Amino acid sequence: MKQETPKPKNEAKKELDCLGSVAVNSKTLKTYNEDSGNSYKGENLSAIAIADGLGSSVDAHIASDLAVRSFLHEVQAIDTSRKELTFEDVKKIWESTAKKIKDYYEQNKNRYQDNSKILETTLITVIELKDSYIVSYLGNGST
Repeated sequence: MKQETPKPKNEAKKELDCLGSVAVNSKTLKTYNEDSGNSYKGENLSAIAIADGLGSSVDAHIASDLAVRSFLHEVQAIDTSRKELTFEDVKKIWESTAKKIKDYYEQNKNRYQDNSKILETTLITVIELKDSYIVSYLGNGST
């Protein structure tokens, strides 16, 4: 799901603040934090990516980390190319991000033979353009 949201006129010059980490609170002691978050601040584009790894999924922490890193890497590549971002580019970023997780699975599929829930995460992103934001997400961590 993608949606371009215009910036409020009085906020048009305000830039995204850098996100250093994601904090979560849990009632149980976890071996790994299944969630991941980070940001990218470039010359023409800035982005925030937050992944909510499904706690009952094997290696959700790996999926959420891969998703965040891959998404922001692709945004950075477009930013440094000085190319104007299009919705088609956003689609390609998502496809590349999903492929990174699939490639990880393919390289490690013996590890997951006896598991039905593996590498599940929801990724929520915001890309800041000059006069608007692109908000997108994939997954549904609530099911």
